[in-house]
Amino acid sequence: MPSGKHSTKTHRSKAKKITSQKKDIMSNTTIPEIELDEIQGNIFGGFNKDFQTFMFISVTDAGKAKDFLGSVVLPDVEASSSDHVLAFNTQFKALKESGCPEGIIKATWTNIAFTHRGLKALNMAAGQLAAFSEQFKEGMRGRAGTIGDSGGSGPAKDRVDRAV
Repeated sequence: MPSGKHSTKTHRSKAKKITSQKKDIMSNTTIPEIELDEIQGNIFGGFNKDFQTFMFISVTDAGKAKDFLGSVVLPDVEASSSDHVLAFNTQFKALKESGCPEGIIKATWTNIAFTHRGLKALNMAAGQLAAFSEQFKEGMRGRAGTIGDSGGSGPAKDRVDRAV
């Protein structure tokens, strides 16, 4: 994926931001602004999910993969930002507290994550790839023994749902 801002942002409303004028007493530094529309929804709001699906993609053609991610996946990820999830959670809680039955409103959220190998296959610049931790570069499969990922949940069960 290209770094920087995406052109699909032009259709979105103004970014909701949390800003604090307070200073951190311990370090005497200003707390930074958080742009909730730039952060995936599972980070702050959390996806309170009854069901979840994981789709694993193997990148075989960087151009096709970027097109697929940009046109199919990215719009769903942007619609699942922390500002959207927090607003939904607030509305859900208010409806529940007012006596409405659970299930009156529903949501489907999308997050995206990449492995080091996936970023490399998408042609991320070598300097950027080198900046990642050794643990991330090694990957979960390579660290399976170290992190106790074996048996039924081990890498032998991994599968690819779609190659692009």
